[in-house]
Amino acid sequence: MPYTNLTGTIPAAALAIIITDLTNARNALAPFLVNLTPDDIKDMYKMGDKRLSLAAEALTLSTNNPTLVPNFVSLPAAEEDFEASHQQADIEAILAPLLLSVQHTKMARGSEVLTNYVKAFKKNVDGAAEQNVPGAAGVKAMLDVHYDLPNQPDGGTITPTPPPAPTPTTPTP
Repeated sequence: MPYTNLTGTIPAAALAIIITDLTNARNALAPFLVNLTPDDIKDMYKMGDKRLSLAAEALTLSTNNPTLVPNFVSLPAAEEDFEASHQQADIEAILAPLLLSVQHTKMARGSEVLTNYVKAFKKNVDGAAEQNVPGAAGVKAMLDVHYDLPNQPDGGTITPTPPPAPTPTTPTP
């Protein structure tokens, strides 16, 4: 499937600027980021939209009712975490769609190569090898090592096919 807006490559000067800007952004954010393990993530409360409103309400109520705040918690620290969470959400709102567009573009361009060139080249090489064209068998052997994965559009990830439904059988007497 050709994409008319996907022609050429990113000019080297533009790519250098993009890489530099992204690296600078990553470096600027680094002091404010953490990396969580899968266990950390599994055991952590997640603040989605519903919990966001809960947190906002609790902070407002805490500010208006300081006598109800336990001595062992810090309202200023909670307010800082809440603000930082909002800041990260603002950054994520820019990065998430950008990353998705980059991934989709990479996938589309890779698919174009595989679909429009590699498949035709491989088929031609296979035919040439069958006709004993000099050098074709060697080229075929070099390509064949890449064809050990199932022929799947998603790069080889196989979605299990459910077993067929049992057919009713009639008992034999």
